[in-house]
Amino acid sequence: MPDKYKYLLPLPDFETKEWWGALRWYELVFQRCTRCQTFRHPPQGTCPRCYSEDHEWIKVSGRGILYSYITVWQPVLPQWRGDVPYNIVQVTLEDAPNIKIIGNVIGVDNSRLTINMPLVAVFDDVTQEDTILRWQPR
Repeated sequence: MPDKYKYLLPLPDFETKEWWGALRWYELVFQRCTRCQTFRHPPQGTCPRCYSEDHEWIKVSGRGILYSYITVWQPVLPQWRGDVPYNIVQVTLEDAPNIKIIGNVIGVDNSRLTINMPLVAVFDDVTQEDTILRWQPR
């Protein structure tokens, strides 16, 4: 774990604190509407399908497939200059196929990324208090 994390850190709020808290325990959870059973992400107060405010948090397997990706060659922020090229991916979850979650894949060269690549969630402790979600090939 680095002494000082140079990137943006999460700022949990009322709707996202369960999500970030679960990541800290190496669990991947998503909100699911208790009325229509639709998974949703990012966490929000109202179901986008049926408008219910009722939900539960469901633990999922962390298995997904690479839906889309880009390779970034120009850093968005100055502190990312040493990291280019890096990838930004969109992952479809096996347990919640209506969710596509943004992240990045580690442990593989960007040139080896392929659509439909099987991925698994990994948890990266970037500070003593903060864990973020990343992906790696299965």
